[in-house]
Amino acid sequence: MPPSNWDLVLAQLKTLGDNTVKNFDEVKGMMSGFDNRLRGIEKGEAGCQAVVFGKLDSAWKKLDEHTSELNGLEKLIKDQAMVVQDLIASQKQLKVIMNWALGILTAVIIAVLIMFATGQATVVFK
Repeated sequence: MPPSNWDLVLAQLKTLGDNTVKNFDEVKGMMSGFDNRLRGIEKGEAGCQAVVFGKLDSAWKKLDEHTSELNGLEKLIKDQAMVVQDLIASQKQLKVIMNWALGILTAVIIAVLIMFATGQATVVFK
């Protein structure tokens, strides 16, 4: 090859080398920027984690309190349902007793009316 071509090739290689160095510097700058941004995000996350964990802990405590309150209310409802069932049973028993008493009272009234009708009994007013 003639020497003039070597000069052109060397000039091209030098240009390519300079471009490569520029590109590497640009990539290094971009990586540094990404690294800085990532570090900033991590710092922000680290600050938020304590707050988030605190809120989660308080939410779990509230949830546990509500669960225990619901368990207490559930027991109270079951107890009241048992009381209502007992009242219904006693009302049924009272109904049977009242039916018997009403039957006896009706029989006595009918007997007295029959006695009045047959003349075996009289009403005395003073």
